[in-house]
Amino acid sequence: IYTGSWHDGLMHGQGLYSYPDGAEFMGSFVEGMKTQGKMKYANGDLYIGTYHADGMKDCGTMKYEDGRQFIGEFKNGCRFCGTLKFVNGDVYDGSYDDDGLMSFAGKLEYCNGDIYTGEFKEGLMHGAGKMVFSNGAIYSGTFSNDLIDGDGEYAYPDGSVFQGQFKEGLQHGFGALSNKDDETQLMGFWTDGQYTD
Repeated sequence: IYTGSWHDGLMHGQGLYSYPDGAEFMGSFVEGMKTQGKMKYANGDLYIGTYHADGMKDCGTMKYEDGRQFIGEFKNGCRFCGTLKFVNGDVYDGSYDDDGLMSFAGKLEYCNGDIYTGEFKEGLMHGAGKMVFSNGAIYSGTFSNDLIDGDGEYAYPDGSVFQGQFKEGLQHGFGALSNKDDETQLMGFWTDGQYTD
């Protein structure tokens, strides 16, 4: 159901369009297509912004019913690049895949003060990246499915540094641990976070 301005038989100008599922769009139309306005979805989500010529979301703010908020660009109706604020206080700024999940390159600031900058895949830290922990520790290297995994360097708050291999968040494989004066303390193989050789 449409209530508003018309031109040559097409919705044109300001108007209100009510969808069968209960969703409502209020804003501007040009030759029958939404161009800018506010869309309230039946599930409670709210979008405020502009639209592509094909009627898909373009650039704006999406306020989700669960409390999340996204500000940025959309592509094919999904998040494309921008800032996503989570309910718990975490904030992600970066790119998204075709399903709207955090992917490719981005920065994730956790509510506890930890900050990750690097690659993502399907919503998880995955690939090369750097994690700066709130306690002062810094890890630079590879991640897999949200965990430190592969080759990397972990600098501890006390100045000591481990360089080597990790598996599922723990030292695992060959590596070397040096103190704050860059003097090697341990070098050899590690298993599940424990030095074994």
